[in-house]
Amino acid sequence: MPLVSKHMTGERSSSVYQSHKSICEEYESIMEELGANVKGYYSCYSYNVLAEFNTKYKWQMRLRKFSYHNFDSFLEQPAKKYYDLLNTSQWSTNHFFQNSPPFFIRKENKWDLFRLKFNRNWNRLPGNKGYIIKSQQPQNPTVAKINDILSQLYFHGEVYEISYANSKLFIDIRTDRILRKEMRAILKL
Repeated sequence: MPLVSKHMTGERSSSVYQSHKSICEEYESIMEELGANVKGYYSCYSYNVLAEFNTKYKWQMRLRKFSYHNFDSFLEQPAKKYYDLLNTSQWSTNHFFQNSPPFFIRKENKWDLFRLKFNRNWNRLPGNKGYIIKSQQPQNPTVAKINDILSQLYFHGEVYEISYANSKLFIDIRTDRILRKEMRAILKL
């Protein structure tokens, strides 16, 4: 199913609408080139595109953005201001059978100082400053492969969370970029 435009009258000429349309069409093209079935929508305020791969791990890759606009009522000419609420790229599979214990990776916060001190299952993520991992084996090969693929995203602070348990792998990245190189590498795991 192709992408669908969910625009209101007059929105098609908006630069924001045109930008969302362009991003979604580029994402659709890349995903179809990689062999995915793509469906989703875009509008002036959001887009939500899902790519499903019929591969070994049955990956799903979703690109989403939600925003809103505000009119400045104190000006004679109403000025639209757009605010992004969420930019995310989410990759998931329910079929990631690996010989790896469950793990959870996220950005470190101020309360983690206590968690790292008193709970042996929580550690700083090796080689990625500002991130922590909850795992019985934080140095396992599955974590190392994923971290290697996402190394630049860790560096820029774009990785939001990664979780793996019961063959379910979920990667949430907060970015408005299309991550071609990383997506291709994840599909080859």
